[in-house]
Amino acid sequence: MTTWDELVAAATVGTGTRPVAVTQLPGAAADHVDAVSAEEPAAALLDAAALLDVRRRAGRIPPPPTAEPPEPAGPEDAPELPARAARILVRRLTDTDELITAALLQATADAGRIVPPPDLPALLDAATHGPDLRPLAAQVCGRRGRWLARFRGDWAWLADRPADPADPQVWATGTRAARRAHLAALRSADPAAARELLAAAWAEETGDDRAAFIATLRTGLSPADEPFLEAALDDRAGAVRATAADLLALLPDSEFARRAAERARAALRVRRGERGLELDPDPPTEWTPQLGRDGVTEQPPRGVELSPPVWWLLQVIARAPLAAWRDHDPAALTRAATGDLALEVHAGWRIAVRREGDRHWIDALLADPPRADTRGPAFLLSVWVPDDELAAALPPHERAERVARLLRTDPGQLHLAELANCPAPWPDVLADVVLARLAAALSYGEPVTLAHRELVRLAGPGLPADVADTVEALSRRAPEMTVWPATLRGLAAVLQVRRTFQHELTERSEPKVDPS
Repeated sequence: MTTWDELVAAATVGTGTRPVAVTQLPGAAADHVDAVSAEEPAAALLDAAALLDVRRRAGRIPPPPTAEPPEPAGPEDAPELPARAARILVRRLTDTDELITAALLQATADAGRIVPPPDLPALLDAATHGPDLRPLAAQVCGRRGRWLARFRGDWAWLADRPADPADPQVWATGTRAARRAHLAALRSADPAAARELLAAAWAEETGDDRAAFIATLRTGLSPADEPFLEAALDDRAGAVRATAADLLALLPDSEFARRAAERARAALRVRRGERGLELDPDPPTEWTPQLGRDGVTEQPPRGVELSPPVWWLLQVIARAPLAAWRDHDPAALTRAATGDLALEVHAGWRIAVRREGDRHWIDALLADPPRADTRGPAFLLSVWVPDDELAAALPPHERAERVARLLRTDPGQLHLAELANCPAPWPDVLADVVLARLAAALSYGEPVTLAHRELVRLAGPGLPADVADTVEALSRRAPEMTVWPATLRGLAAVLQVRRTFQHELTERSEPKVDPS
């Protein structure tokens, strides 16, 4: 029996070197052997190859399967979205703006529903390309979605493959991200074991890897971590030293916290004057290796126009634990920060507050911006922690009340960064102010700026869906020769989609749970 491989071998070296029996062909090709030329061996080989090629392409009976079929997905314990609601969601999964998609997924999760099986691939694809959607997608994909994710590598972020903190293979051979996740999981389960694992590999790791891994020690941080972190202050990589300093500042009884607090109180003396607290900044006069070891860099980053001593002052305040100022009320301290170095002092405190998240300090810094300084924080660029980052630590309802107050008292600004930090849908106190701000923009003839477009984009998921008709009415009042009508009609359409989706969730008949 002459096979295809034998024909190929004969064609490669020539029929004179390797003769082949072209009349002994397998299967259905043997029925047509009379068509093979008997005069010329090369022609006969090509005729036989043509017959076998047709046989190969015509199909064959597949061999019996050898792999075990996968275990089926388990039964669902949550009802599926109604069909019309599912169609609305699927149409939105391909939107470039993920805010509305996220709003629909959140509504689905709040209703205790899951996405129907036929729509799971579209959901997983959307969340794969939009990582911000993944937590919501995980809530509404059900057991079948997690089962399905096991069969696509790019869906692995969802698959039911719990990491084993005791598995050494991930730490030994994984990517930086996988190793960091492994270390974080182990840190949550056994902080001491995670620290020892990191310490054992420390000398062989790159600077970038050391910086990524040491940050995981924030979970379960305790005095037992102090020796390792103190040693990390001598690391070659600046990012490692900075992270170690941040973590040590969170250990109030650490030697670093004591050094940093003493240094900060010497650089910014607090005294009681006739009208309350007064601050006397006294920046360091020289940079020392000990300052550098504790995370105080010698030169400011590009774009930060400060003299070296003032830059050292800012960092000394930032590196100190907030407990360094425990003898004074934060509000009184922030009010006392006036004069030429008020911005630098506030900048240092803001960095410390971002690290520690102290509520009293957040309230104080947001309530009393630095005064008697006309420069504004822009000249500090990357080292200035803006208000929206501080406010992000507030409870959601307080964030909404704060933004509503800002929009009422500062109509010249839209405060988009803080508005974006308010979870959707917004409470009435904020929604009412945003609607009033849109109406005022029409009344005052304001053009549609990029800021207005962003406000409308945030309002899509932020405003209550039942104000769709109100926004539609606003669009009819807008001047026709501007882009306001189309902009507001687009917002009304988004709100209508959300309203219809919510109606389908709440007004459909009682759903049935998949019994499979």
